[in-house]
Amino acid sequence: MTVTATLLSASREQLKTLALGCGLSDNEWEHLCKVLGRLPSATEIQMIGVMWSEHCSYKNSKPHLRKLISKGKGVLQGPGENAGLIQIDEKRAVAFKVESHNHPSFVEPFQGAATGVGGILRDIFTMGARPIATGNYLRFGDLRTPKHSYLLDGVVSGIAHYGNCIGVPNVAGHISANTCYQGNILVNVFALGIVDLDKIFRSNSAKPGQSVMIWGAKTGRDGIHGASLLASADFDSDKKKTDESENEQKIRVQVGDPFKEKCLMDACLEVMTDLKDDLTAIQDFGAAGLTCSTMEISDKSQIGMRLELSKVPVREEKMEAFELLLSESQERMMAIVKKGSEEKFKKVLHKWGCEAEVIGETTDTKRAQIFYHDELMVDLPVSDLTDPPAVELAEPSWPELSLTSAVPADVKNEWEILLKLLSYPSVASKKRIYERYDSTVGARTVFGPGAEAAVLWIGENAESFEGIAFKGVADEDFYELHPKLGAQISMARAARGLACVGAKPIGITDGINVGNPHLPHVQGALKFMVEGMNEAIEIFETPCVSGNVSMYNQTIFENQPMDIFPTTFIVMVGLMKDVRKSTPSSFQKAGSEVWALEVSGNSENLPVNSLYSRLFWKEEERDGRWPFLDLKSEKRLQNALLAGNDRNLFLSARDISQGGLAVSLAKACVGGEKNFGFEGDLSKTQSRRDQVLFGEHQGRPLVEIDPAKRSELMKLGLEFQIQLKRIGSVTSDETFRIGPLLSGDTIQLLQAWSGTFK
Repeated sequence: MTVTATLLSASREQLKTLALGCGLSDNEWEHLCKVLGRLPSATEIQMIGVMWSEHCSYKNSKPHLRKLISKGKGVLQGPGENAGLIQIDEKRAVAFKVESHNHPSFVEPFQGAATGVGGILRDIFTMGARPIATGNYLRFGDLRTPKHSYLLDGVVSGIAHYGNCIGVPNVAGHISANTCYQGNILVNVFALGIVDLDKIFRSNSAKPGQSVMIWGAKTGRDGIHGASLLASADFDSDKKKTDESENEQKIRVQVGDPFKEKCLMDACLEVMTDLKDDLTAIQDFGAAGLTCSTMEISDKSQIGMRLELSKVPVREEKMEAFELLLSESQERMMAIVKKGSEEKFKKVLHKWGCEAEVIGETTDTKRAQIFYHDELMVDLPVSDLTDPPAVELAEPSWPELSLTSAVPADVKNEWEILLKLLSYPSVASKKRIYERYDSTVGARTVFGPGAEAAVLWIGENAESFEGIAFKGVADEDFYELHPKLGAQISMARAARGLACVGAKPIGITDGINVGNPHLPHVQGALKFMVEGMNEAIEIFETPCVSGNVSMYNQTIFENQPMDIFPTTFIVMVGLMKDVRKSTPSSFQKAGSEVWALEVSGNSENLPVNSLYSRLFWKEEERDGRWPFLDLKSEKRLQNALLAGNDRNLFLSARDISQGGLAVSLAKACVGGEKNFGFEGDLSKTQSRRDQVLFGEHQGRPLVEIDPAKRSELMKLGLEFQIQLKRIGSVTSDETFRIGPLLSGDTIQLLQAWSGTFK
């Protein structure tokens, strides 16, 4: 039996033209023909085009990603499945992953962001886990421009709509703005779920002679070539957009239905409990839809499939074979079930209002044979074509940043600078944003948006108080300095954030966002970011169990490429024995003392690319001192914070991060349910005032303690070799003062901090 339909009507030149139009290179075209031993059909070409796209194959990043440390204590599943899994107790595991939806969200912000949430939730419940939380990590260009104000509103609306409707709380996230994202915004979404160890499902366990089913929504034409063309190409700002070209981009963006997803999720979790012995493998319809689900299950399980496309439930008429194979319509699953059990699955799926249809069977041929109305359209050897031929990568490099030792004079207008820093988008309060999200549905949220880290109760009954926490970080301005440094600082900040609330880090997922992978500096970014993560993973004992790579985040402007800064969101997950001990990040009590914990070797300098230096210094005056970072000392600091939390030593704790000490103190005063004042005096320091107030030193959290526990804090510092510095005291009035020069009203701080996002 051979594929004949298209070969009779298309020449080699016509087929090659189609292949190049689908994103294949000349080398990939020749490789495809050689493996097949014949010319491919038009349908096969379009399948291979999406499979071998950067978004689906990771062909330009796999050589680096393979080096990531993904094994460690408790790891049940690393990269390669729908989500990573880490065992958390004798009965359960946590499933988590981060995904990007950058390009779709730039084209159609509401649906792009909404379907990003839907996709990451399916990754979680496909593993058998019930999602209990989401987070979102967003980057925009200048938010004062109409374009990016529109993008922000659309993205936030899409996230809120999908998450609120499906009933999974959105408990964490971060928003920042930088001109490097002017042509490519970043929308990275994270989800986390809990699964019983005896109910874990994967996509690699199918056997020959079983039924292939499609579950969920009907298939339409939305999202076709979304992965291969929209997500695997850069934007050209020089091209004049026509109504036709803009509409063409928008139809490549999927359209989500959160109510259908809610029904699909509950149906899947029900059959995973009641029919688990009859369900042998399951895979989300993500990028490239039916194509990648078919090939991934077949390849991982070392089987073949025989499918009949005319049996796929559709919501549009006269769909062609390639449209059914490439559609990225949302809320769909492929399930492999034992023969004879099909009606039992249909009964449950139909009860929840979902489609459930048998579209084929698994075979022992290791070939994907796909028919449409009994005509053979596709006949591919799975394992030979799952991955594209190796690509020749550019030699990794990273340009040295030109720095100067010239430092401008110390500043005197400290209050005005503090107000300016507090209003900067990455620092400013996002309360007006996260008020649009349901962060408490499910009754598990202990700390939600705005806290140092998200904390959720995962106890199995009223007498158990176990918790799980997560923290997402990407310091893109330090990634600009060097990707390795940026990755390590992001890892350290995520771990400090978890330790501040009392959670012990156990693992990470990484959302890597870079520019054109064919350029040496992008290959360098990938190489160095992986090196930086690995060094921190080894010391922090936080293996990378899942992740995502988004490339071509580049704009062609005046014939010159403009890349985003390499930006990797590190989302770190941690465990805690008792959520009742969770430490808040804002001040709790007037009369308490505020101390800074510092790792040994830390110095009060003003590192290049701190927010203060970028906003108030000229580029030619950038200080040449790099941020201090000692990963082994950071691990000691984590342990000290965890021990202090366990001993009920801290009233509050927060990391000193962007904006430095003064910004962190101000946020601690006005960020809680009740506002406090602060009184401190740093006039005796030998360092420059701006270095002390606004320097972004690593390894330096703030803790609030009762004065009666000062001796316990001293013992903690000695035990873990952590330096301690008394910063001041919390007051009940409305004055914020760091003597001798910085002084003002906390109402002004609150207005500056809360006035950026309306």
